[in-house]
Amino acid sequence: MSPSRFGSAMYSLAGDDPQQTMDFVSGLPGRLIPSASASAFSIWHAKSPDEAIAWAKELPVNGPRRAHFVEEIRGAFIHSHEQSVAKLNSMPPIMKELYRADIASLLQEGSEMINDNGNKVELAKLLEDTAD
Repeated sequence: MSPSRFGSAMYSLAGDDPQQTMDFVSGLPGRLIPSASASAFSIWHAKSPDEAIAWAKELPVNGPRRAHFVEEIRGAFIHSHEQSVAKLNSMPPIMKELYRADIASLLQEGSEMINDNGNKVELAKLLEDTAD
């Protein structure tokens, strides 16, 4: 199936029954799961943000289904500290809460992130500077 046809099918399925779509995605071959999961969640989040975030918050923080959030975080917060704080603070509260929970789990695991200037991202400071 071509990527565009797959995307159209995902959009349709995610719009009709997002939870079933996320279950379907978890059964795909391993290499397809991250992008399909991110696509399905993005569609769901655009249509029903509170429901999508509530579902995501129930996933085990270190589980494979939540992994795409962690990968998104790694890509989203590799800029300067000030840019990362501004980006996180500009998110809707429920999204900010989800991202902060995942950043906290990265910190707890001892994970490090390197920003685009080659400097270590201070995850603890990022959490501190974005606390409400």
